[in-house]
Amino acid sequence: MDWERNLKIVKTGSFSLDPGAYFGIVPRGIWQKSFNELESRRIRLSLTTAVINNSGRAYVIDTGISGHFDEKLSRIYEVFSLGNAASLIGEAIEPGSETLVVCSHLHFDHSGNCAEIVRSQHARRGAIVQEIEWRASKKLNEFTRGSYVTECGGLSRRSIFTVRGTTRVGDLSLIFTGGHSPGHQVVAFRPGHGEILYLGDLMPSRFHAKPAYITAIDVEPLVSVKMKRLLLKRAIRNGSLCIFNHDDANPAGFVRGDPDRPVIETVI
Repeated sequence: MDWERNLKIVKTGSFSLDPGAYFGIVPRGIWQKSFNELESRRIRLSLTTAVINNSGRAYVIDTGISGHFDEKLSRIYEVFSLGNAASLIGEAIEPGSETLVVCSHLHFDHSGNCAEIVRSQHARRGAIVQEIEWRASKKLNEFTRGSYVTECGGLSRRSIFTVRGTTRVGDLSLIFTGGHSPGHQVVAFRPGHGEILYLGDLMPSRFHAKPAYITAIDVEPLVSVKMKRLLLKRAIRNGSLCIFNHDDANPAGFVRGDPDRPVIETVI
């Protein structure tokens, strides 16, 4: 697979979550073998954007936490920035490319810089999201309110391009999964041979590879398990390079073995 030519992994910073939220039903004795808690007894998560350049187009997948994030929430989530996210992401875009922004979903840690990137890169469309996800971000409940704390990085409805279900946009396949959020989607790109899969928060780190290892904030956990198992089968069958957007040490790797007992071969 010639993924190195097409794919750029851009780290824009990090934030922290309570381990109960991040690891769900996974016992402390298991996840503690792989993760160290901060002094705040939280877990640090990377903020990773995937930029795919192909034939004059650049696809920006997820945009991290806004540089204008609420000060109180920044303290709570211990947000750390590596610089202006739009600038860091812009450096990975090939000059002169037509830019499209895609969000796996609209949680604050995935959509915070959409508007700035759309403006700075003169993107032809706004952020591409599932229509049901856009609606969910506008109709919050007690369970989802804490996840949608910004309005897709300041984008208005006119700056959002919505799709319904699994579909194609340019060179990308958008695979509707639901599960983690009402309109969560996985992004697939096939650069000739092989495949790149951006798994969003169905598999935020290599630790979360097992089907039942999902976050506690998934709105439909059994859907997450079902869709993750299907995607694991696909990744094993196709030899897909998988992107783990919250994994700081190893943000990408190949899935080997059995879908119920997957082994991650890290490459980045």
